[in-house]
Amino acid sequence: MMPAVKRPSLVVALAALLVAPGARALPPAETYDDLTALLKRHVDERGLVDYRTFKVQDEEALRAVVRRLGSVDPAGLADSPRALKAYWINVYNAVTLQAVLEFFPLGSLREKAEGQGYNVWDDYPFDAGGRRWSLNQIEHEVLRPLGDPRVHAALNCASVSCPRLLREAYVPARLDEQLEEQTRQWLNDPARGVRVGDGVVSLSMLFTWFGEDFGPDVPARLRWVSQYLRDPAMREAVTRRGARVEALPWDWRLNERR
Repeated sequence: MMPAVKRPSLVVALAALLVAPGARALPPAETYDDLTALLKRHVDERGLVDYRTFKVQDEEALRAVVRRLGSVDPAGLADSPRALKAYWINVYNAVTLQAVLEFFPLGSLREKAEGQGYNVWDDYPFDAGGRRWSLNQIEHEVLRPLGDPRVHAALNCASVSCPRLLREAYVPARLDEQLEEQTRQWLNDPARGVRVGDGVVSLSMLFTWFGEDFGPDVPARLRWVSQYLRDPAMREAVTRRGARVEALPWDWRLNERR
Protein backbone atom coordinates (compact mmCIF):
# COMPACT_ATOMS: atom_id res chain seq x y z
CA MET A 1 0.00 0.00 0.00
CA MET A 2 1.88 2.98 -1.34
CA PRO A 3 0.66 6.44 -2.45
CA ALA A 4 -1.85 6.06 -5.24
CA VAL A 5 -1.31 5.73 -8.91
CA LYS A 6 -4.17 6.66 -11.21
CA ARG A 7 -6.91 4.07 -10.96
CA PRO A 8 -7.41 2.10 -14.18
CA SER A 9 -10.88 1.46 -15.54
CA LEU A 10 -12.97 -1.57 -14.63
CA VAL A 11 -12.65 -2.74 -18.24
CA VAL A 12 -8.87 -2.76 -17.90
CA ALA A 13 -9.12 -4.55 -14.56
CA LEU A 14 -11.33 -7.31 -15.94
CA ALA A 15 -9.14 -7.65 -19.02
CA ALA A 16 -6.21 -8.35 -16.70
CA LEU A 17 -8.09 -11.42 -15.47
CA LEU A 18 -8.44 -13.04 -18.91
CA VAL A 19 -5.83 -15.74 -18.57
CA ALA A 20 -5.14 -19.17 -19.97
CA PRO A 21 -7.20 -22.08 -18.57
CA GLY A 22 -5.75 -24.71 -16.27
CA ALA A 23 -6.00 -23.31 -12.76
CA ARG A 24 -8.88 -23.77 -10.34
CA ALA A 25 -11.92 -21.56 -10.78
CA LEU A 26 -12.47 -21.26 -7.00
CA PRO A 27 -10.23 -21.40 -3.94
CA PRO A 28 -10.10 -24.87 -2.34
CA ALA A 29 -12.82 -25.05 0.29
CA GLU A 30 -10.43 -25.22 3.24
CA THR A 31 -8.17 -22.35 2.16
CA TYR A 32 -10.11 -19.51 3.79
CA ASP A 33 -10.70 -21.62 6.91
CA ASP A 34 -6.97 -22.23 7.21
CA LEU A 35 -6.21 -18.55 6.72
CA THR A 36 -8.74 -17.67 9.42
CA ALA A 37 -7.13 -20.16 11.82
CA LEU A 38 -3.71 -18.54 11.29
CA LEU A 39 -5.08 -15.04 11.76
CA LYS A 40 -6.91 -15.95 14.96
CA ARG A 41 -3.75 -17.59 16.31
CA HIS A 42 -1.40 -14.68 15.66
CA VAL A 43 -3.48 -11.47 15.38
CA ASP A 44 -5.11 -9.78 18.35
CA GLU A 45 -8.32 -7.74 18.54
CA ARG A 46 -6.39 -4.54 17.78
CA GLY A 47 -5.15 -6.03 14.52
CA LEU A 48 -1.58 -6.36 15.81
CA VAL A 49 0.44 -9.40 14.79
CA ASP A 50 2.79 -11.59 16.83
CA TYR A 51 5.22 -11.92 13.93
CA ARG A 52 7.94 -13.57 15.99
CA THR A 53 5.75 -16.50 17.01
CA PHE A 54 4.07 -16.58 13.60
CA LYS A 55 7.44 -16.98 11.89
CA VAL A 56 8.61 -19.75 14.19
CA GLN A 57 5.38 -21.73 14.29
CA ASP A 58 3.42 -21.10 11.12
CA GLU A 59 5.44 -19.46 8.35
CA GLU A 60 5.25 -22.59 6.21
CA ALA A 61 1.53 -22.97 6.94
CA LEU A 62 0.96 -19.46 5.62
CA ARG A 63 3.05 -20.22 2.54
CA ALA A 64 0.86 -23.27 1.93
CA VAL A 65 -2.24 -21.06 2.06
CA VAL A 66 -0.67 -18.59 -0.38
CA ARG A 67 0.24 -21.43 -2.74
CA ARG A 68 -3.37 -22.63 -2.68
CA LEU A 69 -4.58 -19.11 -3.39
CA GLY A 70 -2.18 -19.08 -6.31
CA SER A 71 -3.75 -22.24 -7.70
CA VAL A 72 -6.91 -20.25 -8.44
CA ASP A 73 -7.68 -18.87 -11.89
CA PRO A 74 -8.98 -15.35 -11.06
CA ALA A 75 -10.83 -15.28 -14.39
CA GLY A 76 -13.12 -17.97 -12.99
CA LEU A 77 -14.34 -15.48 -10.37
CA ALA A 78 -15.20 -12.68 -12.79
CA ASP A 79 -18.93 -13.53 -12.75
CA SER A 80 -19.10 -13.25 -8.94
CA PRO A 81 -18.05 -9.79 -7.75
CA ARG A 82 -18.18 -10.82 -4.09
CA ALA A 83 -16.04 -13.91 -4.67
CA LEU A 84 -13.57 -11.93 -6.76
CA LYS A 85 -13.30 -9.14 -4.20
CA ALA A 86 -12.93 -11.52 -1.24
CA TYR A 87 -10.28 -13.53 -3.08
CA TRP A 88 -8.07 -10.56 -3.91
CA ILE A 89 -8.41 -8.97 -0.45
CA ASN A 90 -7.33 -12.28 1.10
CA VAL A 91 -4.46 -12.58 -1.38
CA TYR A 92 -3.24 -9.06 -0.64
CA ASN A 93 -3.28 -9.57 3.12
CA ALA A 94 -1.82 -13.08 3.07
CA VAL A 95 1.00 -12.14 0.67
CA THR A 96 1.81 -9.07 2.75
CA LEU A 97 2.03 -11.24 5.87
CA GLN A 98 4.23 -13.71 3.99
CA ALA A 99 6.56 -10.90 2.93
CA VAL A 100 6.87 -9.64 6.50
CA LEU A 101 7.67 -13.12 7.80
CA GLU A 102 10.24 -13.67 5.05
CA PHE A 103 12.10 -10.47 5.91
CA PHE A 104 11.47 -10.50 9.67
CA PRO A 105 12.87 -9.11 11.92
CA LEU A 106 12.40 -5.57 10.63
CA GLY A 107 10.97 -2.35 12.01
CA SER A 108 8.87 -1.47 8.97
CA LEU A 109 7.98 -3.13 5.69
CA ARG A 110 8.98 0.16 4.09
CA GLU A 111 12.58 -0.86 4.76
CA LYS A 112 12.01 -3.18 1.78
CA ALA A 113 10.73 -0.32 -0.37
CA GLU A 114 13.70 1.99 -0.26
CA GLY A 115 17.14 1.62 -1.83
CA GLN A 116 18.87 -1.24 -3.59
CA GLY A 117 16.37 -1.15 -6.45
CA TYR A 118 13.76 -3.25 -4.59
CA ASN A 119 10.24 -2.24 -3.59
CA VAL A 120 8.21 -4.88 -1.79
CA TRP A 121 4.91 -3.48 -3.15
CA ASP A 122 6.19 -3.67 -6.73
CA ASP A 123 8.60 -6.59 -6.60
CA TYR A 124 7.35 -9.19 -4.12
CA PRO A 125 5.68 -11.79 -6.38
CA PHE A 126 2.39 -13.65 -6.30
CA ASP A 127 1.68 -16.07 -9.15
CA ALA A 128 -1.89 -16.87 -10.18
CA GLY A 129 -3.77 -17.47 -13.40
CA GLY A 130 -0.67 -17.76 -15.52
CA ARG A 131 0.83 -14.41 -14.62
CA ARG A 132 2.82 -12.72 -11.86
CA TRP A 133 1.12 -10.08 -9.72
CA SER A 134 2.61 -7.46 -7.43
CA LEU A 135 0.82 -6.05 -4.39
CA ASN A 136 0.43 -2.71 -6.17
CA GLN A 137 -1.07 -4.41 -9.22
CA ILE A 138 -3.58 -6.24 -7.03
CA GLU A 139 -4.57 -3.01 -5.31
CA HIS A 140 -4.54 -0.57 -8.22
CA GLU A 141 -5.40 -2.76 -11.22
CA VAL A 142 -7.94 -5.13 -9.69
CA LEU A 143 -9.45 -3.99 -6.39
CA ARG A 144 -9.70 -0.22 -6.74
CA PRO A 145 -11.38 -0.38 -10.17
CA LEU A 146 -14.19 -2.45 -8.62
CA GLY A 147 -15.45 0.86 -7.25
CA ASP A 148 -15.93 -0.13 -3.59
CA PRO A 149 -13.99 2.26 -1.33
CA ARG A 150 -14.52 -0.09 1.61
CA VAL A 151 -11.68 -2.25 0.30
CA HIS A 152 -9.30 0.34 1.76
CA ALA A 153 -10.55 -0.66 5.21
CA ALA A 154 -9.80 -4.31 4.48
CA LEU A 155 -6.32 -4.10 2.96
CA ASN A 156 -3.52 -4.15 5.51
CA CYS A 157 -0.01 -2.97 4.60
CA ALA A 158 1.51 -4.18 7.90
CA SER A 159 1.93 -0.67 9.30
CA VAL A 160 0.61 0.85 12.52
CA SER A 161 -1.53 3.39 10.64
CA CYS A 162 -3.24 0.87 8.37
CA PRO A 163 -6.79 -0.17 9.21
CA ARG A 164 -6.62 -3.10 11.60
CA LEU A 165 -5.98 -6.55 10.18
CA LEU A 166 -9.17 -8.59 10.52
CA ARG A 167 -8.78 -11.84 12.46
CA GLU A 168 -10.54 -13.87 9.80
CA ALA A 169 -10.52 -14.35 6.05
CA TYR A 170 -13.05 -12.48 3.94
CA VAL A 171 -15.73 -14.78 2.56
CA PRO A 172 -18.22 -14.07 -0.24
CA ALA A 173 -21.31 -14.98 1.81
CA ARG A 174 -20.53 -12.37 4.48
CA LEU A 175 -18.39 -9.93 2.53
CA ASP A 176 -20.69 -6.89 2.74
CA GLU A 177 -21.15 -7.43 6.47
CA GLN A 178 -17.39 -7.78 6.98
CA LEU A 179 -16.56 -4.70 4.91
CA GLU A 180 -19.19 -2.59 6.64
CA GLU A 181 -17.88 -3.53 10.08
CA GLN A 182 -14.26 -3.06 9.05
CA THR A 183 -15.01 0.39 7.64
CA ARG A 184 -16.88 1.37 10.79
CA GLN A 185 -14.04 0.14 13.03
CA TRP A 186 -11.46 1.97 10.94
CA LEU A 187 -13.20 5.35 10.73
CA ASN A 188 -14.14 5.41 14.42
CA ASP A 189 -10.51 4.87 15.43
CA PRO A 190 -9.03 8.35 16.10
CA ALA A 191 -5.49 7.05 15.59
CA ARG A 192 -6.15 5.39 12.22
CA GLY A 193 -9.38 6.79 10.81
CA VAL A 194 -11.00 10.09 11.80
CA ARG A 195 -10.19 12.60 14.54
CA VAL A 196 -12.21 15.76 15.20
CA GLY A 197 -11.22 18.72 17.34
CA ASP A 198 -10.98 22.53 17.36
CA GLY A 199 -12.74 22.87 14.02
CA VAL A 200 -10.32 20.47 12.32
CA VAL A 201 -11.25 17.14 10.77
CA SER A 202 -8.20 14.90 10.55
CA LEU A 203 -8.55 11.96 8.17
CA SER A 204 -6.42 8.92 7.47
CA MET A 205 -3.73 9.54 4.88
CA LEU A 206 -5.64 7.04 2.73
CA PHE A 207 -8.03 9.88 1.90
CA THR A 208 -5.07 11.84 0.54
CA TRP A 209 -3.54 8.99 -1.42
CA PHE A 210 -6.82 7.52 -2.72
CA GLY A 211 -9.20 10.48 -2.42
CA GLU A 212 -11.00 9.92 -5.74
CA ASP A 213 -12.12 6.48 -4.56
CA PHE A 214 -14.22 8.05 -1.78
CA GLY A 215 -15.81 10.86 -3.76
CA PRO A 216 -15.13 13.47 -6.46
CA ASP A 217 -14.33 16.24 -3.96
CA VAL A 218 -13.69 16.83 -0.27
CA PRO A 219 -17.35 17.46 0.72
CA ALA A 220 -18.41 14.22 -0.99
CA ARG A 221 -15.66 12.30 0.80
CA LEU A 222 -16.71 13.75 4.15
CA ARG A 223 -20.32 12.75 3.50
CA TRP A 224 -19.12 9.22 2.77
CA VAL A 225 -17.15 9.19 6.02
CA SER A 226 -20.06 10.54 8.08
CA GLN A 227 -22.33 7.57 7.39
CA TYR A 228 -19.95 5.31 9.34
CA LEU A 229 -19.37 7.50 12.40
CA ARG A 230 -21.12 6.37 15.57
CA ASP A 231 -21.06 9.71 17.42
CA PRO A 232 -23.71 12.18 16.18
CA ALA A 233 -21.49 15.09 17.23
CA MET A 234 -18.68 13.75 15.05
CA ARG A 235 -21.04 13.28 12.13
CA GLU A 236 -22.15 16.91 12.49
CA ALA A 237 -18.57 18.16 12.79
CA VAL A 238 -17.41 16.22 9.73
CA THR A 239 -20.16 17.60 7.51
CA ARG A 240 -20.12 21.17 8.91
CA ARG A 241 -19.53 23.75 6.21
CA GLY A 242 -16.10 25.32 6.46
CA ALA A 243 -14.47 22.56 8.50
CA ARG A 244 -10.71 22.44 7.95
CA VAL A 245 -9.53 19.04 6.73
CA GLU A 246 -6.07 17.69 7.44
CA ALA A 247 -4.32 14.34 7.13
CA LEU A 248 -3.38 12.23 10.13
CA PRO A 249 0.36 11.51 10.25
CA TRP A 250 1.17 8.05 8.89
CA ASP A 251 3.11 5.65 11.12
CA TRP A 252 5.01 3.13 8.98
CA ARG A 253 6.24 1.08 11.95
CA LEU A 254 5.37 -2.60 11.73
CA ASN A 255 1.95 -3.50 13.18
CA GLU A 256 3.70 -5.86 15.56
CA ARG A 257 2.27 -7.04 18.87
CA ARG A 258 5.03 -6.43 21.40
